[in-house]
Amino acid sequence: MSHETITTEEMLRDITDTEHEIATMEREIQGFRLLGDRWSQMRADARMTGIQQRREFIAKVQAILDEREEASHEQ
Repeated sequence: MSHETITTEEMLRDITDTEHEIATMEREIQGFRLLGDRWSQMRADARMTGIQQRREFIAKVQAILDEREEASHEQ
């Protein structure tokens, strides 16, 4: 799907929602690290990967928003 059909407001909501997911995952990591067993460590590591993927998503969406901002100033 092309991002041209997605509104700026929806993209901003997606960024906010994703930031909330990251905060939740960071809290989960702390809990898993406290447990300290091997399974919990693996789950914490998986959350770290998930956080990185979400940060990349935010960067991509922000880049699209920046492009839109530049295009609107050029018109």
